[in-house]
Amino acid sequence: MLQRRQDPFHWFYRPNDVFILDRGFRDALEELESVGYLAKVPISSATRGAQLSTGDANKSRMVTMCRWVVETINGRLKNQFKLLRNIANNLDTYLKKLK
Repeated sequence: MLQRRQDPFHWFYRPNDVFILDRGFRDALEELESVGYLAKVPISSATRGAQLSTGDANKSRMVTMCRWVVETINGRLKNQFKLLRNIANNLDTYLKKLK
């Protein structure tokens, strides 16, 4: 999806847009940045040692605070709309199952 420039994903996002992601997207960071987007992820202390530096801790905290706002809104929407509680499969996944 990211490699195809004609994909509708690129209609909504412009180069240098910032994606605030959780640690689960760490495998997609290079691909996002290779097509011109900025990705912000909390820094993991497991890969860097026992404790983060003050600057790294503050950067990680800032990303976590932004993610918290997003997750709060998602929770409220899921409480109000039952349709949003379920996982929706995309068309590619559906077509792969048919093969």
